[in-house]
Amino acid sequence: MTAMQSILERLFPGELACFAETLALPDDPRPAVSVAALLEPAGLDERLSRLYGLELMQSQRSVLVSQYSKYYFMALIPPVLAASLLHDWRLPLAPDALRVVLSDNGLPQAVQLPDEGERWPDVPDDPFLRFAELVEGNLQPFIHTLAADGQVAPQVLWGNAGDYFETTLRRLAELTAASLTPGYAVLEARRCPDGTDNPLFAPIRYVPQAGVLQPRRERRVCCLRHRVAGIEHCEHCPLLRRMTPSPGANPGNGRVD
Repeated sequence: MTAMQSILERLFPGELACFAETLALPDDPRPAVSVAALLEPAGLDERLSRLYGLELMQSQRSVLVSQYSKYYFMALIPPVLAASLLHDWRLPLAPDALRVVLSDNGLPQAVQLPDEGERWPDVPDDPFLRFAELVEGNLQPFIHTLAADGQVAPQVLWGNAGDYFETTLRRLAELTAASLTPGYAVLEARRCPDGTDNPLFAPIRYVPQAGVLQPRRERRVCCLRHRVAGIEHCEHCPLLRRMTPSPGANPGNGRVD
């Protein structure tokens, strides 16, 4: 066992091993590409065409790019949040140092780390500083590039990232007693410390349902998947509330607040 593998096993023991399933060691033999290569338009088009067919890729490119982005966020976000919140551990996230392991059909399957990272010498009190390497250093340039080349609104991609961010926090709450306050603080702040809009603000909300004890989990921004013929809205789609208004709602008001 390598030193890096040993450290990762200490970070994610027992039931927490699920958070390490999308981490790949430097010597992983599976095919991997740089983040830049993953986002290169010609390569992305080839993978989307292979996955979904050329006709659909050409007619619904923005939808397919949105769905494709989910696999990257699913691989990256859970281990980063778990390592930080459970162990004050910083995984290396610079896009030019990461590689992305692809499945046989070209989907992002894991992120390949250059090294094991390190423990924070002094954990920042500001949650935005704590997660700056994830949000500003990785997600922001990834989303900026993919939104421009993929012809999809950045808000859609941030909504996808925020969905997995919130999902990871809920899963951590089920498995540990660790404080998740810094993670939730990032999602609950309308603005970043510099006064700009926080793109991860309130990606998920829980909407009361008449006659139902459990509120409905709902995304703030739709992921677009329903635009493809034959594909239903996801169960957390905000548009479903427009289609089935609550009792007493104004049927002419299409806005989801």
